[in-house]
Parts: sequence; C-alpha cells; structure tokens
Amino acid sequence: MCCLLWLSLVLSYLIEVNKGQEKMEVYRASGSSMFFPGVPEDDRDLAKFFQWEVCRGNAENETTTGVVQFHAGDTKPSLLKKYIGRLDFFPSNGSFVLQNLTSSDEGLYMLFINLRKVTAQTVRLQITDQLSKASILSNSSSLASTISLTCDVSGKPHGYQWQKDGKEISRPHQLMNRNRSLIIPSARKGDCGTYTCIAINPVSFTQADYTLTIYGIPPEQIVIIVASFAGLILSLVPFIGLIRLCWFKRNTRQASLRQYKLLFLSLFSSNILSLVAIFTALAFWIVLKGAAPMSVVAICFVAILLIFAVTASIAIWNPDSIRRFLGNTSFRASLDVSGIICSFIVIAISVVILAEEIQQNNQGCHVIILAWSTLAPLMVLLVIIFSVYFVIWRCGDGARSQGEQQGGRELQSLNGINADQEPEPEYLQRS
Repeated sequence: MCCLLWLSLVLSYLIEVNKGQEKMEVYRASGSSMFFPGVPEDDRDLAKFFQWEVCRGNAENETTTGVVQFHAGDTKPSLLKKYIGRLDFFPSNGSFVLQNLTSSDEGLYMLFINLRKVTAQTVRLQITDQLSKASILSNSSSLASTISLTCDVSGKPHGYQWQKDGKEISRPHQLMNRNRSLIIPSARKGDCGTYTCIAINPVSFTQADYTLTIYGIPPEQIVIIVASFAGLILSLVPFIGLIRLCWFKRNTRQASLRQYKLLFLSLFSSNILSLVAIFTALAFWIVLKGAAPMSVVAICFVAILLIFAVTASIAIWNPDSIRRFLGNTSFRASLDVSGIICSFIVIAISVVILAEEIQQNNQGCHVIILAWSTLAPLMVLLVIIFSVYFVIWRCGDGARSQGEQQGGRELQSLNGINADQEPEPEYLQRS
C-alpha cells in the first residue's frame, strides 16, 4: 500500500508539464543520473548543430551557462570542465546522460538546434536527497490532554500521510504544519494504537511507527475504583470481627442479649454495605467494559450473598432468633462462617477489580487482562481455608464439650459423696 502511494505521488512530482508540453520538471536524488532527451527522429536530418544550456536562479538574478555543444562532423562534443567525465553525449539526436548529480546541477536545461530553441526539450532538473531516519515525536501520553505527534524525517519531504492501525485517520484527529503534525484533542483510551507517518518526496519515501499509550483513569471508571476500595475496607471489619467471635466465643457467651444483638448487627451491616459496594463496582464494570464471563458470575454470586446477608440481619433482630442463635451452636457456626465467606469473597473481588484498574492504568491501551483468572484459584483457596477452619472449630468445640461434661460429672460425684456423709451428732463430738 505504501509503495502504491509513493508511486502515485512520485508520478505527480516526477513529470510536470506546463502549457502545451513546454516544460518538463524532473526530480532526481543526489548521486543518481539523468537522461536528457534529444530531437525527434523526423528532425534528426535537419540538425547540424546541438547546444544545451542551463539557466539557474530566479527572474531577478538569472544566469545561463553552456553545458555541451556539438557540430556536425566533429569527433567529440565540447564540454565545460565541470561536466568532463560525468556527461555522455549522443550525437545522433543530441541527447545526453549526466551522472553523479549534485545540487549544483539544478536548473532549467534547454536544447537549441541550429541555434534555435526547441521548447519540447526544456527540462527543469530538481535535486533532492533521499529520505531516511524517520521518527515520530510525542508531547504527551496523558488522558484528556492534547497530544501532538510530529513526524521527524532526515531529508526534504514533499508530503506526509498518517495512518492509525493501518487505516486512514478520522476525526477528531487534525493535521497541521503541512500534515507534518497530527493533533489529538482531548485524548481518550480509544485514541491509543499504532500511528504511522509516511513521508514522501519524488525520489524516495520512508515511514515510522509509533505506539501511542494513553495513561490515566477515565472519569467514568472512578466509580469502580471507589466502590471496590470501599467494599474492601468494609469487608475487613466483619471478616476480622466474626473470626474473633468464632475463636473466642467461650468468653462472649457471658455477654448479654443486647450486646450480642448490637455486635452482630454492626458486623452484618458492614457486611451488607461491602456487598452493596462491590455489586455497584461490578455493575459499572459490566456496563463500561462489557460482560465478561467471570464478572457476570461474580455479580450473580454477590447478589445471592447480599440477599442472604439481609435476611440474616433481619432474623438476628428478632429476640426469639437471638435466643435460638445463642442456644444452637451449629446455627451460630453456620452464620459466622457465612459472614466470613461473604467478607472473603468481597475482599477477593475487590482485589481483582483494583488489580485490573491498576494494570490498565500502567499498561495504557494494550492490556493483557489476567487478574480475573485469579478469581477461581481464590475461590478454591477459600474452600480449603474454611474446610480447615471448620475441622479445627469442630474439634475444639467437641473437646470443650467433653471437658465440660467430665467436669460436671466430677462435680456431681463430689457433691454426692458429701451428701452421703452426714455430720456426727453434737453429743458424740463432745465425748
């Protein structure tokens, strides 16, 4: 595609015919050669004297010098000293080839036949360097800033063209400085990609690629970060509190019913708020970034846990439920574990979302999303942790129950012995 583009522009610059074939403009690179055509075949018999001249400068300061002369019957042409060894003349039609071109060879070359100017053989030669060492310079990579991409090329380009990911650029991109600079106002995440600058002149072309990475967090994604962070903080409170209650419930059994109610309501209220926060973060994530399978499963799971947590909190407020809760260790253990599981899940999802946002901010546009894949291993770890916890809790509770039963039997046996032994009468004690 670049080659076709270059050829089309080269053809437009290579030969430029003005006003009835009177002047031909040709571009050549330094060090190359140029062929200057002679008279047509029908006029060759009439040509007795060939003379080429070159005109340099502008209309106010114009100089004309000879290049080559040849009379019919001469053995070799007459050349200026600067052209000796570089010019090959063809006496049959007056054409010649000039080699090792330099910038001093620029000018308007005119052919005279028999001292008469031939307008069809008027050539304007332009010498230009080949383009090389192209690069793209950027002034910024921040979100919502005005980014300017400037094409820097060694040589004299005659034109520039820009592409984005192999396609033509579109609005709101703007071209300035004769298309050398590409302006991206109010850069967004969608503006990142691979930009290509193609610099062209009639003798060569070159291109440079630049991968634009835009750093920053879009304003609409701040809700995701704030909600995830709030869910993470709020979930730590019931997570730590419920674990402490599970491990130190012997001491807490002496607490009053009101204290239990307030304690568990505060823990479960924090748990509910954390679930609401993470549900909000997941909802915004799905709306803004699409419904990935893991995110959909996560939001459904969080919704189920939220319903369960609200139901448990309402049940705890009922005094009858509190009494059953205090009297039934299995119900209490399941409620404790469910609260801890909710907190653990909220912590895991919050960490995954925050890791995704940090990763996108650090890597800009080209993000390899890996954080969601860690959610499944976290769930497996959750099952292992609470399986171990449940075994330890049951063993400890069984040992404590057995110890209490044994202590009760010893106390009863001791009380029984003291009851069987009646005190001696007072008169026996006196004797």
